[in-house]
Formats: sequence, C-alpha cells, structure tokens
Amino acid sequence: ASGINAEMVVYQDNLDQLGLMRVATALSESKDDSVLVASYQLGIALLEGGNTRVQNRMLDYFETHDEKFFQNVKATIERCKQAVLAFRKKGPTNSSKKVAQVDAILDLTRLAFRFLQLLCEGHHIGMQNYVRDQQDNLHSINMVYEVTLLMKEMCLATETGRTIGSGDESEEDDNEVDRDD
Repeated sequence: ASGINAEMVVYQDNLDQLGLMRVATALSESKDDSVLVASYQLGIALLEGGNTRVQNRMLDYFETHDEKFFQNVKATIERCKQAVLAFRKKGPTNSSKKVAQVDAILDLTRLAFRFLQLLCEGHHIGMQNYVRDQQDNLHSINMVYEVTLLMKEMCLATETGRTIGSGDESEEDDNEVDRDD
C-alpha cells in the first residue's frame, strides 16, 4: 500500500481482519444519515492511502456475497440528484433549514464518492470492473454511470453560476474526488 506509512497499513489490516470493512458496508443500509456518514468514514479510514490488501479482501467479499452496498450508494446518489433537481427547478432557497439539508446530502455524497474512489485506488482493475458491474448480484449497478448522471445534473444546475448548497466550500474542495486516482 503505497502512500501511507507501515504502521497505518498494519492498523488498517488488523481492523479489516476483525471485520470492520464488512461492518462499514452493512451500516450503509441504514436510513439514518449519521450512521451513513459513520459507515462511509469507516470505509474511507480502512482504505485511505490505497491499502491493496483491504481492497483485495473487500473485492473477495463482494464477489461471494449478495452485497447491497452498491444499491445503498446508488440511493445516496439518487437523494443528491433529487436535491440538485429541486435546486434547478426552484433556484436557491433562503430557508436555512433547506440549505442545511442540501449541504448534508452533498456532504454524504462526497463521502460515498471518496469511499468508491478508495475502493479503486491505485488503478485496482478488479475493483474498478466490479464497481461498474456486479455480475454476481441479482441487481448490478453501474456506479460509473450513476456518478456521471449526478455530475450531469450538477453541471446543469450550476450553468447559471449559482452554487448548490451553502457555497461555503472552495472549488478546490469540490474537486477533491477527481484529483486522487
């Protein structure tokens, strides 16, 4: 696992061997956003730096279980897409509650994207293919396609120069997922 120190790799491997990556994917089924945030953050922590052993064990797990993880990530993306569509139709809102809700779903979606990115870190071709097509699952979801659809909606929503959400994040932060392959 390049890019991280040996001590971190040992911690990640030990936590993965205890089953925490499976816990992270199982918790992604929650309807509670705070649990979803924690599940994505846990997965990110276990994969940060491109830990290939954790990636390989995760791929083995995905390939041998009917995993709902990708359906759950798609549900997160769909929620974000609905928020973006509402923004496109209604424009910015003055309601601080609505802004907070949009910010929360955008933050949740960023975490989901970071988790997906780290699953494929280091050009892990097996995981890249699996993220695109889960042939062993009853319902395969092309995550690349789903992400592309959301990005299209976000581009359309920002063509007017308006910022989705509160707009307090910098453009550099918004592009974080695209920089780290």
